[in-house]
Amino acid sequence: MRKIHKGLIIAGAVAITLSVAFFVLFNLNTFMGKSSLHPDLSKTHTKYVLPPNICVALFSFEPEEFFNIEFDFYTSENDFRQNASIDKDGNLVIWLTEEQKEVWRNENSWGYNLETLQNSENIEISDDYTKVIVNCYKETATGDIVCLAFGHKSLGIEQLLSGKEPKSININIILRDGVTGETVYNVSWPKEKFEYDSEKYEFSSMKQIL
Repeated sequence: MRKIHKGLIIAGAVAITLSVAFFVLFNLNTFMGKSSLHPDLSKTHTKYVLPPNICVALFSFEPEEFFNIEFDFYTSENDFRQNASIDKDGNLVIWLTEEQKEVWRNENSWGYNLETLQNSENIEISDDYTKVIVNCYKETATGDIVCLAFGHKSLGIEQLLSGKEPKSININIILRDGVTGETVYNVSWPKEKFEYDSEKYEFSSMKQIL
């Protein structure tokens, strides 16, 4: 009886261990995305490894939070979480198709994206998307700065999709008086936050150059 009882205890312990292992594996795969189940993604997708600070800069969320967010531009075919994971260093790893890249390029924040910035006559963007200058006038500064505040991350997305190493993504953001040419604000994003207090500065009027 003792041997039988001992055997039942061992069998029960093994069953519990297997159950726990299955539970952990199942949830790990769910959390880490499906990329581990599709090793041949490199044939149809591009791999991007985003350090936490770049993940926050481009998605506005930490890697761990990324999997809980359903962005407005997601569809059943274009949900980035389907082929995403977090590596051992805490980086977000995403695999994107060409179609998904275009969807991300056209994604906008409150109606602002790269196209919006490019269409603003007072905003200058360098060819490599690493520098943006806003020529500020008393009459238009608020609107142009709001446009940049919501749309500047699109420049970082464009850098990434153009082949730049994620950790090297950088945008020099400059606000200057459109009449005098004086630089009133200068930050290097995302290393520095883009935080601008419009009440601190007085810009020249466009009437001075008309």
